[in-house]
Amino acid sequence: MRINTSNDFWSKVAKQGKEQCWPWLGHINTQGQAVFRLAGVLWLAHRLAYYLTHGHCLDVLMRKCSSEICCNPAHMHARSRMTTPENFWQNADCRNPLGCWEWRGTRDKNGYGRVSANYDTLPAHRLAYKISHGAIPPGRLVCHSCDNPPCINPKHLWLGTPHQNTSDAVRKKRHAHGGRVHGAVLTAGAVKLARNLYKHNGPYNMTDLAYLFGVKKTAMRNAIRHVTWRHLP
Repeated sequence: MRINTSNDFWSKVAKQGKEQCWPWLGHINTQGQAVFRLAGVLWLAHRLAYYLTHGHCLDVLMRKCSSEICCNPAHMHARSRMTTPENFWQNADCRNPLGCWEWRGTRDKNGYGRVSANYDTLPAHRLAYKISHGAIPPGRLVCHSCDNPPCINPKHLWLGTPHQNTSDAVRKKRHAHGGRVHGAVLTAGAVKLARNLYKHNGPYNMTDLAYLFGVKKTAMRNAIRHVTWRHLP
């Protein structure tokens, strides 16, 4: 059985300019990750590229580009597995004190940064707030005034209750609505919030609320008037 070598590895990398991405041309696993087996060990291709270039790969590797199959070692930087305030801020461009500091590390499907700390994975913006302002009280959310999920600038973060966060989303029309939701239906939480907004906030009429929550006006009217969802107060 033939054993792959480092030369075999680099033959599957489309090397281009020094500052450009080097796409992986080899095997992609079911998770969409570039992989390569070297001396019987299955490596993630970008980690093997870093290892073959620098001779070590013990730390967490952060990508400077957005390509999941890039193997250019110049597009990667290593950081310690132990998150400290110093190496935490290295994962964003923090030069503009008033601008968004977008997380350059791992993000979830909604765009929020994720960071490993104390053997746990945390939202990056919550850790940013904790580092800058101290402990987060139980039941409080860390909200964005900039409405930019990957931002970790503490000046753009504020503490709020779930109700405050949802009300802020409605006020700014961040709720999924209209054509952005196919077959949208109301939930108990949405009905409670809609009733509260209709009762206490003059600017929100039934047409506005139906648009914001992505349902027909008749469905919103019936929910607010307790024709439906009668079991809710």
